[in-house]
Amino acid sequence: MIRIGVDATPLVAIVASFIGTTLAVQGGYVAAELGATAMLGHFIALGGVREMAPIIAGAMVAAKSGAAIASELASMRHSEQIDAIEIMGIDSIRLLISPIVVATITITPLLVTIAVFFCIASATLVATAVLHIDRSVFLEGLIAELSVDDLVFGIIKGAVFGMIVVFVSSYFGYHAKSGPDGIAHATNRSVVVICILAIFFNFIFTSIVYGG
Repeated sequence: MIRIGVDATPLVAIVASFIGTTLAVQGGYVAAELGATAMLGHFIALGGVREMAPIIAGAMVAAKSGAAIASELASMRHSEQIDAIEIMGIDSIRLLISPIVVATITITPLLVTIAVFFCIASATLVATAVLHIDRSVFLEGLIAELSVDDLVFGIIKGAVFGMIVVFVSSYFGYHAKSGPDGIAHATNRSVVVICILAIFFNFIFTSIVYGG
C-alpha cells in the first residue's frame, strides 16, 4: 500500500495542480471574452473535479505502480520464483496478487480525493491571483455545480481505475515471457492498456451518469 499510495501521492498532487491551473487559465480567458467570468467555477467543477481528477489518479497509479507491479511479477516469472511457490502447493495468485488488489482498490479513491483538492486549490489561486476573479464568485459557481454525488462518483471511478491498474498489470506481469525482453514487453504493454481502458471506462461511466 505504501508503494502504491504514498509513492504516487506527490505525482498526483503535482499533476493535479498543473491541470487545475491550466484549466483555470484556458477557461478564464474564454469566459472573459464571452463576458462570463462567473462561470469559471462551473467549468472547473465539470472539467477538473468530475473528469480530470479520477483520470489523473488512475494515470499516475498506472505510471508509478502499475509498471512496478508488472515488472516485479515478470521478474519473478523469469527467475522461476512463481514456479517455486506453486511447486510448494501455495496459490501464487492469492499470495502475490490479492494483497495488491486490496491495496490498490483502497488507495486509489484516496488519491482521487487528493487530486480533487489540489485541482480546486490551484484553480482558485489562478482565478483570484492571475485572472482577478472574485474568490467568492468563483467558489460559489464551483459549489453550485458540484454535489456530493459527483464526489462519490469520482471516488467510485477511482476504485474502478484501481481495479483496472492491478488486474491489467498483474495479468501482463504474471504471464510474461522469460527473459529481459519479456519483462520490458509486459511492463510497457500494461501501462498502455491501463491508460486506454481508463479513458474508455471514464467515457462509459460519464455517458451513463451524466448523459441523460
